[in-house]
This record gives sequence, structure tokens and C-alpha cells, in this order.
Amino acid sequence: KRALVEVAGYLKSEARADGSFEMRAEPPVQESDEKATTYAVRGLLGAYEVSGDAAWLDIAEKAQRYLATRKGATTTVRNMRLIGLAGATDEAAHESKRDIVAAIWAAQRADGGWSEAEALPSNPFATGQTLYALKQARVRTDDARFMRGIKWLMDRQEADGNWRIEGGVDSQSRRPSNFAASMWAAIGLAGAFG
Repeated sequence: KRALVEVAGYLKSEARADGSFEMRAEPPVQESDEKATTYAVRGLLGAYEVSGDAAWLDIAEKAQRYLATRKGATTTVRNMRLIGLAGATDEAAHESKRDIVAAIWAAQRADGGWSEAEALPSNPFATGQTLYALKQARVRTDDARFMRGIKWLMDRQEADGNWRIEGGVDSQSRRPSNFAASMWAAIGLAGAFG
């Protein structure tokens, strides 16, 4: 409990006036301020849950208002916004979540997967992360579009259990990570069959 409240104190010191948090790194693993803000929201809400201190909730809600107003062009930014808005209760957040879900469905590829960016093919990182974001938004896992994403992942799992990703081919990263791709694929699949 103490560690979570202490990190929330650090997050509070990093919050910008508009409620956002800054991310300084390369895509897709560390892509955007929206991603940093989503991570901060999750930590701040956790601190609120264990401490009951409304100050953490206030900072998290301000960050969620920031996420509700952003427009993301990449799959990861849309996903992070959706994850960060999970549990938000105001009308602007609900409207934003509906818009993000619609954009996610529109971005689904003909093969059933999602890509990191418009010019790239589907990959396991983006597809798994998208399925997780949709679950956070309480999208039905028996939706045919969701099931196409599940099938895309299952059809591409390697014999050794992981999912492969190739930088410059299906990823924005200059240092593609099979670990990150496999992690998101597994997270996307988790709880999808219940």
C-alpha cells in the first residue's frame, strides 16, 4: 500500500497542467503521452483504491479528461486512450469511448488483425493490445469482429508458443521485440474465452 501511494506522489509531481503525462521514447512500446497518461491513471486509481485519498482520484480524473479530448492516429494511441478511460464515469468519457471503439473496429484489417500504423500489416503486438483495450471497454468477446482478432492471433502463434514481429516489416520499432508481441498477444487472449 505504501509503495503505491508513494509512486502516486511521484506521478502527481509529473502531471502537467492539462492532466497529461509525458512519454519520451520510441514507438510502439513507448509511444505517446497518451500511453504515459494511461499508465499514470492506472497507478493513481490504484493509490485511491488502497488509501481512499480523493486527491489521487482528482488527478486521475483530470488525466482521463485529457485522454477523452485527444485524437490518436495510431492503434496504440487509440488503445491506450480506451484503457485509460476504463471506469471513467462522465459523459464526455463515455462519448469518447464509443468513438474510440468505432475507430478500432474501422481499423480492423481484412485478415482480422490490427496494425501499429496505417501503412503496416497486422501484427501480434497491435492485435493483442487492441483485444485487451476492447475488453477494458466491456466489448462483448463473442462479437464476430472480436473473434476474428482472436483467430488472427491463434493462427499465427509459433510452435514454441510465442508470436514473432519484424521491425521495418510489420512494426514501427527499430528494435522489434517478440517478447512484447507475445506479451500483448497473451494479454489479448486472456479472458477472451469465458
